[in-house]
Amino acid sequence: MVNSLQAIEVSPNRDKGEIEVIFYRDQASLPLVGSDTAGDTTPDITSIDVVDNGVGFNDDNTDSFDTLHSSQKIKDGGMGFGRTFYLQYFSTVSVESVFQLEDGSDTQVYRSFDFTKNDFVDNQLYAALDEHSTPYTKLSLRNVVKKHHGKLDKKIDTIARKVLEHLLPYFITPGYSCPKIIL
Repeated sequence: MVNSLQAIEVSPNRDKGEIEVIFYRDQASLPLVGSDTAGDTTPDITSIDVVDNGVGFNDDNTDSFDTLHSSQKIKDGGMGFGRTFYLQYFSTVSVESVFQLEDGSDTQVYRSFDFTKNDFVDNQLYAALDEHSTPYTKLSLRNVVKKHHGKLDKKIDTIARKVLEHLLPYFITPGYSCPKIIL
């Protein structure tokens, strides 16, 4: 989400910024008739999508993503290795994005790729778009790895509180225009 906030900060439409976090869960199992249903029956989160309408995964952002210990976000407190945690917790990570080329033209590009242990950027698709589209980035974190299955917080209010605690420096900065965040 920090990357989404930063992408929205440098977007020309930052005053209309929006981040949506979508949680996918194990299929809910119904309790047996006559069984004790006490306790938390909220299904485990298995996958997560984070979608923002920031500047998108342009060439600079992709090069930074593909570089271990990138210095691109050092001034913002980044250390350049956050993405390496994705594959510790999820078996599949993919990115898709629409962004404006930075060459002064009106050309928009669609980019998608998988993030793998073997190659940082794998199965990349890159194509100019014929029609204008709203810039966005979608990070898909799929299938919690077995050793972490069931360890993610389940309740949306708990997740919301932890997100707020983690991102509090953004929200209390004078003059900062907070994007809409939807969980």
